[in-house]
Amino acid sequence: MNASVNESAAPGSLFAEALPGGAVCKGDVCRGSMWHPGIEDDPATIPRYTLQGLWWLVWLVGVEYVALWWQGARLPDLHDNIMSLVHGTLYEVSKLFVRGLEYGVYVWAWNKYSIFPPLGNSFLEILCVIVLVDFGFYWFHRASHEIMVLWAVHQVHHSGEEFTVSVGLRNSPLQRLFSWVFYLPLAVLGVPPAHMLAHVQFSALYQCWIHTETIRTVGPLEYVFNTPAHHRVHHGCNKYCLDKNYGGIFIVWDRLFGTFQPELPDQEIVYGIVYQPSAFNPLYHQVFYLAGALKKARSMSTWGDFVAALVKGPSWAPGSPWTGWEEDKLDEVIADAIVFLGQWVSVWGALAKCDRSPVHLARHSTQGLSIDLDSLCLSGDPRSHATSVTVA
Repeated sequence: MNASVNESAAPGSLFAEALPGGAVCKGDVCRGSMWHPGIEDDPATIPRYTLQGLWWLVWLVGVEYVALWWQGARLPDLHDNIMSLVHGTLYEVSKLFVRGLEYGVYVWAWNKYSIFPPLGNSFLEILCVIVLVDFGFYWFHRASHEIMVLWAVHQVHHSGEEFTVSVGLRNSPLQRLFSWVFYLPLAVLGVPPAHMLAHVQFSALYQCWIHTETIRTVGPLEYVFNTPAHHRVHHGCNKYCLDKNYGGIFIVWDRLFGTFQPELPDQEIVYGIVYQPSAFNPLYHQVFYLAGALKKARSMSTWGDFVAALVKGPSWAPGSPWTGWEEDKLDEVIADAIVFLGQWVSVWGALAKCDRSPVHLARHSTQGLSIDLDSLCLSGDPRSHATSVTVA
């Protein structure tokens, strides 16, 4: 339904004068607070909570380092953290180009098609917004894993071979071209633009703390909320971990829709993606899977299979279910022991600015210990040949 607009309204008060159905926003129900927006707030004025929350992420990274040191565990790799920071920077910069599209379309849909009264700022209404936003996130996240062209973009978030707080920064700028579509139904359900914009950011901030191996369990909260244990499974590339645990704040969606998988304590989780690029080149990480998706589609013998290869799951093959046959999925296992050479090697490699990934610095083999010298590098072409030595 069309909203009536008072052309004399002061700048910034458009949403107070143009609520769905010509409703008028009055009183505390519509007034925002410093921690939650009001219905009348222009989305353009909503703070960048994710940027303001960087102190929270930095604090968590520091706490994680201390916790790992206290537990006697290996500290996170410098290169992996730098890559996460670079990906996060690219993602933030991309907002300059697509944010107007994302929220402009949402405002238009809310003003024109909302069929319910706008949700306000009471406790129950705020809780309703949190649940609806997380429901939208669940389907965005699930689609990002079960549609090949979307996975080719989302895989950036899974490319870290360590599971640390900084991995939460890893996102692809291309993801912003489609993620907003999954929140449009909220406009029809009466979620004001300012509420949606704020709570999408709150959801992202919540998910910072679940990227860690330092917290094993949070007890009964595991039944309702997404936790580090659940998210470790989601980031694993072991077969039992694939396509599981898509929730953002709540894990109940996965329990309802059959995508929940508890962590198996007797199985070590391998992080990363099944087809892991052997490089710390952020631009290559952003696009290499898109080329692979197109190559797979072009290998199909019919136009129908060509389209299916792009819109069905990464493991799909002609004649298989949407996400492929379970028995055909690759099971990533630790076949070789990875030897990490310490933080000083990471620092040296960063200064050297060479060409290969440090995560697989050394592997045991039947020949002895093979050390990939080019793996000490920060970025470069993964197709370059490595220089290696073998120690008997």
